[in-house]
Amino acid sequence: MTTPPEEETITFAVKDEDGQPLIEFDATSKTAAVIVFLLNRAAKAQREKLASWMIGHGFDPGKGDTLEDLLSELSRQIKDL
Repeated sequence: MTTPPEEETITFAVKDEDGQPLIEFDATSKTAAVIVFLLNRAAKAQREKLASWMIGHGFDPGKGDTLEDLLSELSRQIKDL
C-alpha cells in the first residue's frame, strides 16, 4: 500500500476589495479553500447584520456591497439629518 503524497504548503493572502492584504497564512490548498470560504461567509453575515440594522432604524442601505459601502452610506445619511 502506498501513502498519498503530502500536499505542498503555500502562502495565501486574503485581500479586501481594494486589493490590500487583510491576512496572510500558510496552508495546503484544501485548507486555504475552507479558510477563505469561512472568512467570506463571516463578512457576508456582518454586511447583512449592518444592512438589517440600518433598515430597522430607518436608513437606506443603498447597494451596500461591502461593510465600508454601508458605513459610508450610513455616515452620509446621518450628516443629512
